[in-house]
Amino acid sequence: MKISKLLIIFSILFLSTAISVLAQLSIEIADTTLQRGEDNKILLPVKINLPPGDINSVTIKFKYDARIIDISSVSGGTDYIMLSQAPDIKKSFSVLEEADITVSDNTIAPDNGNILCVFEIEGLAAEDSIAYIEPVELYIDNELKEEAELARATIKVTGDAIIRILPEGLGDNYPNPFYQNTRVIFNIKKETNVTFSLFSVIGEKVADSESSTEEIKFEFFTKDGTPLDVESNPRLQPGKYELLLTPLNWKFASGPYYLLLETGSGAYNKSILYHK
Repeated sequence: MKISKLLIIFSILFLSTAISVLAQLSIEIADTTLQRGEDNKILLPVKINLPPGDINSVTIKFKYDARIIDISSVSGGTDYIMLSQAPDIKKSFSVLEEADITVSDNTIAPDNGNILCVFEIEGLAAEDSIAYIEPVELYIDNELKEEAELARATIKVTGDAIIRILPEGLGDNYPNPFYQNTRVIFNIKKETNVTFSLFSVIGEKVADSESSTEEIKFEFFTKDGTPLDVESNPRLQPGKYELLLTPLNWKFASGPYYLLLETGSGAYNKSILYHK
């Protein structure tokens, strides 16, 4: 009987400790309201409850609506859990309404309060709008913590409209390397004719968007997926577009290539890798 009671007490203590540890593991950003414009940026703390013990690195991936808000910078320091003044950040804008930013640091002070770092936020675009910032993945010492509580924050942006100007040029292509086809995001700053050309590594032009070819196909789409006939009408309005690049037959050899975008403002290139 005494052994059974001891086992019950031990089990309760063990479960209580486990639940307590799990409950501690969470990320929170407060709902907030800000005025539009560069002069109205705010600092938004990212709060985190970490489990006890030594921690060497923390990495968090967030999603946010980049049409409405911009995360201008991320700051750490001696007052925060991330000790680096400028933690490592990586941004992706493949889909503006679901842009992502990954923040990581290898100098961590778990006992340094509960503020991990601070986001500098600017309001953008249209009339009064609601956006969000949502943590979607938490890694501690490179281990994904699926049990973490990740709370979405609502950001209300008020004030007069500000048009966000995207930098002109080529974004990343995906997939890369590619086999059947690859998609390339590109931005146009002002109304202009556009031409895409594909070159081999020795500088030989393989194809371009102005003429049809039996080896590769250029297809163009607006950001909402509407097809565009750029071969017949190469003039595009300012905005975000997508190029779908599709090799058509075996004559298109495997290997690296250079994709060149030419506009009235300049020329932009990136390397891509085809593998079959």
